[in-house]
Amino acid sequence: MYENKSEVKISGEVSLKIDVENKADSFDAKSWGIYAKENVSVLGSASLDIKSATHAQRQGAATGIYSSNGIAVFNTTGDVTIDCSDAANHGGGAIGNPSYIENKLIKVGTLTLKFDEDGYPYFGGSDGMDYDKNSFAFNRGEMNGVSIERYKFGAPKNLEIENGLNEFGNDEGQYIEGESVTIAANGIAGLSFAEWASDHDGFNGAGSSPFTFNMPGKDVIIMAKYNAFDLQPSFAHYDESHGTISFIIKSKTPEFEAPRLIQGGDHSYVVGDNVYSGDSMLYSAVVKDTEGNPSAVKNGSYRIAVKIGGLWHYSELFSVNYQDKLRLIGASGSLNKNSYEWDEPVDLAGIKVSAIYASGAEADITAFVTADPLNVGDTKVTLHYGNQSCNVEGITVRPKTIEGHDITKNLRAGTTAAQSVNASDFGITEA
Repeated sequence: MYENKSEVKISGEVSLKIDVENKADSFDAKSWGIYAKENVSVLGSASLDIKSATHAQRQGAATGIYSSNGIAVFNTTGDVTIDCSDAANHGGGAIGNPSYIENKLIKVGTLTLKFDEDGYPYFGGSDGMDYDKNSFAFNRGEMNGVSIERYKFGAPKNLEIENGLNEFGNDEGQYIEGESVTIAANGIAGLSFAEWASDHDGFNGAGSSPFTFNMPGKDVIIMAKYNAFDLQPSFAHYDESHGTISFIIKSKTPEFEAPRLIQGGDHSYVVGDNVYSGDSMLYSAVVKDTEGNPSAVKNGSYRIAVKIGGLWHYSELFSVNYQDKLRLIGASGSLNKNSYEWDEPVDLAGIKVSAIYASGAEADITAFVTADPLNVGDTKVTLHYGNQSCNVEGITVRPKTIEGHDITKNLRAGTTAAQSVNASDFGITEA
């Protein structure tokens, strides 16, 4: 539409579509959706859909709305789309003028400006958009490979995404209440997405990525969480001041920082100097609560924090309790080895075993305690008793599976290597 004498007004209930392409391959072959001397205004309830393309080599040859001496004005309940995203445009501008004056946005259902990778939402002297920031949700980014700027009428609600992006390719954006939003978690090598955590209760535990939801009537912060642990941390004590914290991580990528023991949710608050080193994915660290020990770990609730892929990950809460004792009923047998091996999958979460030493004194011994199930196959799980003979009163186990880790460990340092004993000799039963 070309009009060089006055302003252009599109009003009423009209729905106007303009699709123009200049196929000339000359350097200066221009394409305008609407060209006017004065203002171009979209009013009432009118809707407008413009697509402008050119094959010219000159930057800025394609424009959706151009005013040689005015601006674009939008005051409509309808939707407006101006698309100059054709790859042949070489820097098209959705709205252009040489006046260095802001365009005016008063009302619109949705105003969408599209432009190619070298292009602009506003071109020439056009100086952006004048609008009430409390009345429009604004987003600018890239969608389906196309650069886009979008205004949507309504009170804006802010969305902040930690470890993820919205449909505009950004980690933050604005939406109106009830609007459909799609977000996706960032990829981290070696880890899989677990769930979303949010200050909005309705999103906590959402387990899909991409995740689509309707924007609530308030600002929202939402964070992608990942499965960083093959085996969640657990504690096993072997006397009233010593024990072992054991866990398995999934990956060691660039920007890896060693696991550390923390209380609360801040990785910088390390308990004592309990930062764990090692080349393996499996960690089994002795902790103790002894007087005057600066690294002492008291009874209480803890987490393991580990940095993988430039992001800190936090384990589930687990408890340290040196006095926790649990006698398990079951068949009894005699054991002259210092380890115990299961031939079937077992879940040892929280299991403690009570034993009688040859001297007759009662003492507690502890399993390699796991918060997640363990697989048989090439996995080996051991109980450690020291080097004395003892009677085992039995242990109750539940079969489950997790694959891929050799976790043969002695839980007390400085003892002889663990030896295998067939579990069936000692009446292992399923819960």
